[in-house]
Formats: sequence, structure tokens, C-alpha cells
Amino acid sequence: MAMSRYGGVTGSKHVNEDFENINVAFNNVAAENDGIKSDINSNKQDLGAHKNSTSAHAAQNITYSGEAVGENVKAAIDYTNDRIDNLIITGGDSSPEVADARGGYPVLGDRLNASDAQLAEMAKGDISFFNVPIQPPFSLRTINAFGDSITHGANAPDMVNDSWAGIMRKFLQLEYNTRNYGFVPMRGEISNGYGVYKDVHKLVLTNALSWTFVENGDTIGNESLHAPNDDSRGVDLEMSKPSKYFRIIYQQTPEMGSFNVYVDGELRGTVNTSGVLDYNHMSDQILGNESAPFKITILKVGTSKLMLNGVFYYSNNAEVIFNRYGRSGVTLSQINNSTLDSYCNASVVFFALGNTDWFQNLLSSFNSKIDYLISKLQYGQKVIVLDFLWFEQIDNNDFKKAIKRLADNTNSIYIDFNIILKNQTELVLQQRGFLSDSVHPTPLGHNLIAEVIAKKIGLGVSSKSLAERLLTV
Repeated sequence: MAMSRYGGVTGSKHVNEDFENINVAFNNVAAENDGIKSDINSNKQDLGAHKNSTSAHAAQNITYSGEAVGENVKAAIDYTNDRIDNLIITGGDSSPEVADARGGYPVLGDRLNASDAQLAEMAKGDISFFNVPIQPPFSLRTINAFGDSITHGANAPDMVNDSWAGIMRKFLQLEYNTRNYGFVPMRGEISNGYGVYKDVHKLVLTNALSWTFVENGDTIGNESLHAPNDDSRGVDLEMSKPSKYFRIIYQQTPEMGSFNVYVDGELRGTVNTSGVLDYNHMSDQILGNESAPFKITILKVGTSKLMLNGVFYYSNNAEVIFNRYGRSGVTLSQINNSTLDSYCNASVVFFALGNTDWFQNLLSSFNSKIDYLISKLQYGQKVIVLDFLWFEQIDNNDFKKAIKRLADNTNSIYIDFNIILKNQTELVLQQRGFLSDSVHPTPLGHNLIAEVIAKKIGLGVSSKSLAERLLTV
């Protein structure tokens, strides 16, 4: 057997005859492996030190080829920094893209500074606005908005999706992870000379042509559907969205009668509205349909009269619910104090009245109602005061001063849309698509109102298109 390079084994001896020399070879192999392992570890340490060095990779020592001017990385970086400084500070580029980015400011830096200041002002005191604890006896889960036709959804053909309150409902549903819909007046649609505007349910009179709507400051929604003492049967409410539960709001008096409630033809209960006077009595919880649209049928029992105010739609009574109490043409002066109490019984209150009071010059009663609201909003409720007097400035309008006084004396955020809209004239706001007439916003205007409010109060989602995408997930 030939000698190996590790020594030991020689000649022609068999392995079992030369164990001593074999062991010598094994020892030599082990020694060589130890040396190789030591060299590898040393090289690894050198490579790590080089990799972590701050001087081993100087930018000027690394070649570069690309769009930025420079033969090495340092030169390219220096060129890019100089160009950015030139764009932001000195306005040194006149290309259309850069000019667009400046947004009318002389230099991009001015626009960025203005944007930062605007965001800081918008966020000041607003981000935590919904986190202030509420004192009893006010509801922790209720958000109420009350106003006139603007809040009702006039000139938004699809009030559910296009009115400012409908869009705000979407934002709040995402903010609080709820699908509750809230209060809907019996009247399923409103109309004016510009069109018809539809709510989430459609009212169909079924052999009930004698039923009429009655304006009523004692009721939430400020309007009731009155069924007289006759043999008229009842009405259908065609609900366009799924809702697991609903409750019917009605006036209870000793003279009132009863009605049966059906869902898609199936009897779900009988409601007796005779009893001690209560303008806003609520029925027991009634099972709706949580997976599809459905039809509610309300049929009179006998010939006694009924007064129906509206319906609460919800999926989980323990979750936050947003109620929109708006009626076309209503004034603050018309709403009785007991109804204002109901509106204030919430964790968050949106105030959106004043236009109709102003048109009718009801300043004295308007101020009295403002005083009453101030007294009822001292329990920790958060108040969003919306000033929709588009064309008026606060210095020369007493109604705006009263609205601002409400904000100043409650835990409020005051949003003056005259300032938001830069004191533009009616003609300009119509030309720009914000207003459809002298008072009512277009769908675009409703969208702007909702998004401005959402940003001011710090909601997580303040884009209608984003909210609609997220709610379909």
C-alpha cells in the first residue's frame, strides 16, 4: 500500500496489520482540518468588519451609472439633493409637473409648510374628540344629527348614499365597526322642484289613502303619519337593505288603537298604542331580515287612529347607532323642548339648523332655543355645530352669532361653511357644482360637507369612495 500524503501507512501491509501508522495519518488529517477551520473563521471576521465599516464603502469610490448626473454614487446623491433644494426653496424648475405640485405657491416649500400648518390646525383638539367620557343619563352608543332639508337629504337623489348624513353614516359605521342604520322617518322620500330624493325604505299606502302626514314639533323627525278613525287598512315599508331588527316609533295616547306588524307576509307582533301620553313611544324589538331587503306591513286593528313617527333599523343594539333627524322646512323654533331633549340624549350631537329660521326671521325664538340647547348639552356630550348659512359672515349675521354661541358654550367643534367655501356667491357655488339652488347642495356638495366634517373630527376614513369600498369587504 502506497504512502498517503498524511503519512503513516506504507508498504504492502494489510490495514489490520498496521493500526499504529493509520492512527498517525488520522491525527495528521485532524490537524489540517483545524487549520482550515481557523482560516475560515478569520476570513469571516474580516468580511464582517468590511461590511460594517463606515469608511470602506465611501460613496465617491463606488461607480454609478443612471439618470442622476455623476460618475459615482456621491456625485449622484449630491446632484439630487441640490435639485430637490432648488425645487422646494427657490422654485428653480418651471416644468408643468413641478408647477402643478406647487399648487399656486411660489415655491414647493411654501405649499408643504402651508399643508403642515393646515393639518396641525385641523387636528388640534379634534383627533381625541370622540374619546371624552359621557356622564349619565345620556346614551353612550347614540349619535344624533338634527337639521332641516339639508340634513334630510334634499337634492341628493339617493339619500342613503349621496346626502351628507348618509355619507357620514358610512364613515361612522367604519369608525365603530357597526352596520346599524338608525332612524328613518315614515316618509320614504321627499321632493321639490328639482327632483325626488329617496330614503332607505319606500312608503306604499295600501288601502290607506286617507292617511296623511302631520308636522309635529313633539316628535322626533318632527313629522307623523296620521291614520284617522276609519276602516283604512295600513301601509307597506319596502326596506332596501338588510336589517336584523327594527323598532317602530309611534305616539301613545289613550285614544290610539293597535296595529299588526308583518315581515314579508309573516305576522311578527301586535302593537297597542293606547296608553299614557308619550309622543315617541318605541315598540318592542321586531325581527327583520339580516341577509336581504324585506317588506314591513303595518295594518290597523279596528278603526281607531294611529300616529306613526318612524322606524329604527339596527343589527346590534349594543353597537353605536347614527340617527338622522332632518325634515324639510323645519325651524329650530318649531321643535318642542321635549324633542330637543331626545336629540341631546346622545354621546355625540350634530346641530345643523338655522337656514329656515333665518329665512323666516325668527331670531328671538331661535336665540331662546339656543339657550335651551346650551343648558341640555352640559353633560359631556360632544357637539358638532354645522353652520350652513353659506353666504353670510358671522360679523353681520345674528343667526350665525347665535349658532357660534352654541358652539362656544358647549363641548363643540364649530364648522362655518361660509369660511370653508371662501365666502363665495350663490352663482359661483352653483357654477362650481356645490349648490343646486340657493340653499341645497348637489350630491358633490353633500360629499364635500361630509368629508370636511370627517376630517375636522378626526375620523379614520374621510373619503366617500374609500368608505364604500371598505363597506363592501
